[in-house]
Formats: sequence, structure tokens, C-alpha cells
Amino acid sequence: MPSQTSQTAQRYCVVNAKGGVAKTATAANVAAALHERGHDVLAVDADPQGGLGEITDLTDIYDRQPPTTLDAIVNPSDRANATDLIVDRDTFDVLPSNIDCLQLESELTLADFAAQLHADGHNEFATLVEDYTVATDTSQFEQGPGHAKHLLSKVLDVVERERDYDYVIVDAPPFYGQIFDSCVYAAPDLVIPALPEGSSKQALELLVGQLDALEETTGISARERAVVATRVPAPKTNEAKRMLKWLDDIVFQDIPVFEVPERVAVQYAGDAGESVLEYDPGDASAAAFREIAAYLDDDITAQGGA
Repeated sequence: MPSQTSQTAQRYCVVNAKGGVAKTATAANVAAALHERGHDVLAVDADPQGGLGEITDLTDIYDRQPPTTLDAIVNPSDRANATDLIVDRDTFDVLPSNIDCLQLESELTLADFAAQLHADGHNEFATLVEDYTVATDTSQFEQGPGHAKHLLSKVLDVVERERDYDYVIVDAPPFYGQIFDSCVYAAPDLVIPALPEGSSKQALELLVGQLDALEETTGISARERAVVATRVPAPKTNEAKRMLKWLDDIVFQDIPVFEVPERVAVQYAGDAGESVLEYDPGDASAAAFREIAAYLDDDITAQGGA
């Protein structure tokens, strides 16, 4: 895989474009569990709707004035101060989303177009594209790489140079597009939450196709590290049993599939702005997230990382 980052922390991206699969709760609680294991962790809210900010009690940050995460991603001059945007917390820190990030998908789309124009030698047309952006400096694409999917990764590079994080957990948005691609490009080690129900089949098939397309266009190698079956009912329904077997035996044969039981404590914790490990450390769901974090931590340690 070509080197697209200068990362010093291990990055994981939590991905599934199907809504309602507890993706953000998974990101927050895995981050909390890694912190509980003694690591410094940053969680990145890459969803323009600010879901991670909601469940970490940072809704007031969502409306703050520029510069915001949008500016840091699309403009190199603001990127240099990306660490100023981080909210320090007792558990994991958060790089929050912002209402301005509702513009991010269109900004990245135009930026990607400008990058392609530069790569094709049409610099004058690339400059014209800048007139249609809100904050993007298109001159940054004159030297390649021919797309704009690396911009979030550049923000994380800046953050990691200035902050000694062991892990960065990126909460990707629940839809496909330039933001999603940027998240996977920045953090190609993937944690995939999925509901143990039939509706997950098409969503996961689409995810695999999207990852294949991204690998082909950018040259990265996306790696599924863990699958998290969320909201697993107790007792398990026949559908849940069939889906867990499908996940384990057919789709992700060589990837561990973890089960997080359906527990109201996860929702109550989010409503309280906490992880379930803080809200109810003895809950079965907290134990499940600890198991996931232990696996990710041990896996990386075995490879000589964090």
C-alpha cells in the first residue's frame, strides 16, 4: 500500500452506511474501553450531523464559530491549528463536528474535482473551481495525488505530531460519499458494526463494494479488523442466530465477530453524555466493549504498535 499518512497513532475507522446500527455508540465505547486500558485516545466525529458530539455531551460545540473542523480539513492554513479544535475530556478526547460540516461533502466533492483537474494539467480550470467553494484552497492539489481523499488524513497527521495519542477512532458518517472515503483513507483499519438481522446483508455487500472501489481509485488497502454485532437480543432470535452465523462463516471468515447485547444502558449512557463503561461499568454491554478493545489492543501490540 502506498504511504498516504505520517501517522504515529493507530487509527481505526468505524464504518457502516446503514443507519441505526449503533455505529457512533460503538465508536465512543470502544474509545472509552481503550482509554480504560491506559491509552490516550482521540475520537473524531466525521459525521456532519454531530452524532458523537451528542453522546459525549458536546452539543454546544456544534454551533461554535469558525475556524471549525471544516476549515481544518479543506484549508492548509487552518489545518496547522487543528489541535486547537480538540475538546479534552476525562476519558477520550474529541475532535468534534460542527454545523459548518454540513457543507463538507460538497466542499470535498469540488476539491476532488479540482485535484483531478490539476492532475490532468488543467490548472486554470482547477482555479476556477475554487470560486464555487466556501473555504477550500485548491492550490494545495497542484502537486497531487490527483484526488482530495487525503485531506482528513492530513489533519490527523498534524494532530498526531502535536499530541501523543495511542489510538485515533474515526466515526464515519452513515452515508457514502467524499467524507466517507476520506475517513477510510485516513484510517483504513476498519471496525464494522452491524445488526444481527436480514437488513444488514445488503448494507454489508454495498460496503464491501464501496471499499473495493476506493482501493482501486486511491491505491490504499482497507482492512476489516473486527465486526461488532450490535443490539444482539437475549435470548437470541432465530434470525439473529442465522445472521451471526452468516457474518462469521460467510462474510468475515477470518475476522472476529463480537457480540454486544441489546441493553438500555447503552442508550441511557449516551443520553447522559457518557460511555456505558462510565455509566454502568458492570453492564454486559460494557464487558463486550472491553473485549473488543482488548482484542484491538493486543492485535496492534503484537504487530509492534501502540
